[in-house]
Amino acid sequence: MNPVEKWVEIDQQTGQTTTTSLIVADVFGKRHTDVLRDIRNLSCSDDFRKSNFGLYYYMSLQNKNMPYFE
Repeated sequence: MNPVEKWVEIDQQTGQTTTTSLIVADVFGKRHTDVLRDIRNLSCSDDFRKSNFGLYYYMSLQNKNMPYFE
């Protein structure tokens, strides 16, 4: 596997390359909650954050909606 393939997801319809906060946490060996906190605390405008970090949810193994950024 190409090392970059661990970092990105490619949308098959648009060809757009993205990554998620879950992938970033995994690749860097960080807790996902810390990555979420750091994205929320970036020193940038709310408009920039909202247009560059989409908030989504996934279902955890405990059947809880858990947030992540794409």
